[in-house]
Amino acid sequence: MSKPKVIFASTLLVFLVGCASAPKVDISGLELKASSGDPQAQNDLGSHYQFGDGVDKNFAKALMWYEKSAAQGLPLAKANLGYMYDLGLGTNEDDSKAVELYESAAEAGSARGMINLGSMYVAGTGVEKDYIQAYKWFDIARFLTQKSSDMDVKWSSRGALDELSKFMTKEQIAESKELSKEWLSENQ
Repeated sequence: MSKPKVIFASTLLVFLVGCASAPKVDISGLELKASSGDPQAQNDLGSHYQFGDGVDKNFAKALMWYEKSAAQGLPLAKANLGYMYDLGLGTNEDDSKAVELYESAAEAGSARGMINLGSMYVAGTGVEKDYIQAYKWFDIARFLTQKSSDMDVKWSSRGALDELSKFMTKEQIAESKELSKEWLSENQ
């Protein structure tokens, strides 16, 4: 039985997109770069295998490439790997591992990691339900994407904030915003 992963429709987009894929990519060239250890190429190749973009969809290969890239510290790869564990794609579903990876990605500045971590806090999946922490991560992602061209993440963070604020008191929102401000001052 599959558990619901996303509470708000606005955050669903980030889960479904994972990472943006390029229009037409030379897969053999990407494989060469990935095999030589380029973490961005490894992440990109993982994305191609995850979505079947230019290659046959293969979650096991996507997982492998994301793991290689994440091991080198690429924040987006950590978020993508977290997504694979979150939904059990190419591996067993593991909410704790997903949260760990999303948190690592979020702390490293990945807006996708922040939104997915916030979604875990909203649902209480792999962590205790905590709207204040969820709002904090959505708010940081919103701030970091102000000038971003990644419209999926930009609008997902804003939509998630709008939805979540309906369930929070003014005091909770103020506390969340203070936590966001603290994080940004320490990490910018």
